[in-house]
Amino acid sequence: KLNNLQQLCDSYNKTINTLENEKHHQSLTNKDQKAKLDRITSQIISFNSIVESIKIHTERDRDEIKKDRKHLSKEVSVIKSTSIKEFKNMEKKFQQMQQLNFQQLQQQVQNLRLEMQQQYSNSIALIN
Repeated sequence: KLNNLQQLCDSYNKTINTLENEKHHQSLTNKDQKAKLDRITSQIISFNSIVESIKIHTERDRDEIKKDRKHLSKEVSVIKSTSIKEFKNMEKKFQQMQQLNFQQLQQQVQNLRLEMQQQYSNSIALIN
């Protein structure tokens, strides 16, 4: 019986040692997993920070683009308005020049008529 009891105690101690070794091994594994989890958590936090920064910059860029579009739209409107005014002014000047040229041509034709009538009258007077 004593021998059986001794074997039972040895078996019990062996089981306890195995369990303690397993516990120690599990503790090391848990520490490794915790370290990996901490690294992953840190990477996720860093990634989220980068994403947030990108969002902020994107919103700023979007706002700047809206402002630029508004400004450009105003500039285009001013240029268009100015161009139309300039075109109308040039058209008016062109018409005035055409009118002036026509009047000058009429005056030249009238002067030629008068000159020809004068020459005709002079010729008639010479003949008589």
